[in-house]
Order: sequence, then structure tokens, then C-alpha cells
Amino acid sequence: MENVIQFMQSLFDDMDDIHWHIVGMADYEEVEEDGLFYAKVKDYGEYEKQDKIYIQQTTGYSGDDYSGTIIKPITDSKALVVQFSC
Repeated sequence: MENVIQFMQSLFDDMDDIHWHIVGMADYEEVEEDGLFYAKVKDYGEYEKQDKIYIQQTTGYSGDDYSGTIIKPITDSKALVVQFSC
């Protein structure tokens, strides 16, 4: 549980000017394809690994806005799902 608290604190610190909310918990599986690691999450798709999280981000039509989803592993098979937009 400590890693969840630390992750939440990093969201407060690093994403202060970004709108974000916790969607819930999800089962995930880490897979490797062509030397890259991804999290496969039912109902959410695949997310590329970056450090200790998995992320999927898109840029809006005007190019200066973006949104996405962060998958933060809690255990080997459960993850916290956070959506964000700016």
C-alpha cells in the first residue's frame, strides 16, 4: 500500500496543472514484443512501459492539448488506472 501512497503523492507533485482522476483497479499482464514491454489490460488495451508505470497518451487536434491513461502496478497482476487530460 505504501507504493500507492507514494504514487499518489507523485501525481500531486508532478501533475499539479493537469486534470486527472482515478478510474479504478484493473487486472494486467506484462508482455514483451520486439524488446519493448507493455501492460495488457482488459477493457483498456496495451500500454507502453516507462520506468515503473505504463502509459498511453494522445495529442489533441490543436497539438497543445493531450490526454491519456496511466497504469500503475500495485501487485504482479493488479494495477491502479488513472486518466488525465490537459
